[in-house]
Amino acid sequence: MKRIKLLLLAVFAGSTLISCDDDDDKFTGSPVGVLPFETVTATVSTDATFALPGQEINFTATLPESFRAVVMDTVTVQATIYSMGGGVRNASVDILPGSNSGTEKISVPGGGGTFDLNFDMKLTAINLKRVVPGKHYLLTSNTINVASGSTGVPTTNDKRLKISIDWENKTIVRKVRVKAERIGLTTVTLLGTGGSGTLRVNGNAFPVPFSTDLATTAANFVTAQSAALSALGVTATSVGTDLYLSYSGTSPLVTFTNGGVRAFVYGEAYVGSVTDWPKTYFLSASKLGTTSEGISTSSVPVTTPNPIYTPSPYAYNPGTYAFKIGVVQAADLEAPSVDLKYRIVVKFPNGETKIYNGVYNAMSVASGFKTVLAVTKTGTGDSVTYSDPVFTP
Repeated sequence: MKRIKLLLLAVFAGSTLISCDDDDDKFTGSPVGVLPFETVTATVSTDATFALPGQEINFTATLPESFRAVVMDTVTVQATIYSMGGGVRNASVDILPGSNSGTEKISVPGGGGTFDLNFDMKLTAINLKRVVPGKHYLLTSNTINVASGSTGVPTTNDKRLKISIDWENKTIVRKVRVKAERIGLTTVTLLGTGGSGTLRVNGNAFPVPFSTDLATTAANFVTAQSAALSALGVTATSVGTDLYLSYSGTSPLVTFTNGGVRAFVYGEAYVGSVTDWPKTYFLSASKLGTTSEGISTSSVPVTTPNPIYTPSPYAYNPGTYAFKIGVVQAADLEAPSVDLKYRIVVKFPNGETKIYNGVYNAMSVASGFKTVLAVTKTGTGDSVTYSDPVFTP
């Protein structure tokens, strides 16, 4: 074990030896001799108001000016987080000559299985690069309490933006569903080599007969049906084998009945299965597989009690995406209505994490799906960017 000549002990519940698992035993050792101890009262602060296990947060250690007037060389200070469930994490920061504070990151430990948790953070040890003759130092500080929870943080993956939605009391009958919707645009990707299919918009049927090839089929459909769709508030255009149905306001229910011409509908989809939690969705910089994009539904939706489409785990095309929470049927809740406490974790490709906590008051089948988050994706591939999420609690 690496030992140092001078150990400066933490002061809490009596003076004890501090062993630092995360900092390579930087603070392990024993005081030398029988010199008197002097207590240094430092301050720890953080800009985090809420943090989850595995998330890194900033902490700042500040030493008193009177101490720095005596000890002017580099000083290393250790911060420790104690979770409700017994988890402990340490991290250290070097405070350089000419400064009385330093900032570093520390990882939040796990521990505790309840939806709402908290953890304490304090400064627990100090190490001098150069010994002050005739003195040993003890360290004490304020204690910060930060709100936390049991929700996991998605891992960073290339250029994907990950969105995870969790909620309280998942062990009882709460089959909460999450929908992902690309706002203002539904894409219908045509397939097949002949015959005809039927596009339905809010129940209104529009035949899609095959013409020469799929690109021609899409273009001819726009020519034939654009006026009728416009009367429904939908603007139809075509790009290659895709039909683009644009609209404002409430999104229409778009389905496709397969015939010789088949289609995949991309507009709104359920995230994950009924029993999945948390529900995780991501916006991708790169196309995965051969589909046009990711907000994918099956060509023949389940219609009882309401349309439920085959879930897709990602979206590719640029646009603004909304995320909604709700329930499909009364049996999905333990009561006719509940106040649902939920949490959204957004993990950006650069590792930045944003967390949002909210309550859906009186959630029921009748109250419908509530939009809680919107994110805009711009560009694809190397030029992709994501907006700050817009949270609606």
